[in-house]
Amino acid sequence: RPAQYAVNKIQAQAHVEMDYITRWGCMCASEGSILSTTYTLGIINENGQIALKVIATVKPLKNIRQDNQLTWREVSQA
Repeated sequence: RPAQYAVNKIQAQAHVEMDYITRWGCMCASEGSILSTTYTLGIINENGQIALKVIATVKPLKNIRQDNQLTWREVSQA
């Protein structure tokens, strides 16, 4: 499964490096998924009430390669 960071970027129709969806990128995401997610509190206004809500923020993986660094085989399998 791709990293949540990549999934969020795809849903927002933003550019994401192809390495996130290669086998290697998915393996890196599964190994680092616990470490890449931190939780913060955000202030929201809901029905005129101010409340705190837990917001999960995900960070890009550090060892993801740029698209031009992938081999043709990796690109074709992504």
